[in-house]
Amino acid sequence: MICNYKCNYSSSLQRHKKIHNTKKDYECSVCNYKCKRLDCLKQHLLTHSGDKPYSCNECDFKCAQSGGLKHHMTMNHSVEKRFSCDECDYKSNHKREFRKHELEHVNGKGHECSICNYRCKLLGDLKVHLRVHTNERPFDCKVCGKVKYKQAHSLKNI
Repeated sequence: MICNYKCNYSSSLQRHKKIHNTKKDYECSVCNYKCKRLDCLKQHLLTHSGDKPYSCNECDFKCAQSGGLKHHMTMNHSVEKRFSCDECDYKSNHKREFRKHELEHVNGKGHECSICNYRCKLLGDLKVHLRVHTNERPFDCKVCGKVKYKQAHSLKNI
């Protein structure tokens, strides 16, 4: 057994097993994109065709992939704001805008690495930077548990 995935249909299980397969059988004829599943390749091909079948009900936004529409809805039309400032009432769904706002509260030069000349305004950025020196890898793969990464977003790329 590779993982604890359970489903009701053998077709779902076969599709899921491809996640664990490192071989990418499907390749885009236009660019270097490769993937494990045919449905992923079909979705990718929409980026080359210019077709944008997914459209927002609240504005003129259109995109080629369903995930793009979900992201758009969360970032632009969600009532609940994901990022809130600890020092004032500012809230945002946009991480980049929120981080820009945080800089308004920083006085002076911010934070400096004690090992090299790296400087940043946010303490969180310094903590991530320090992993370069310590080789700390706090994020582990939930599938195999063996592979560890310095940043959480690296898990999405495996």
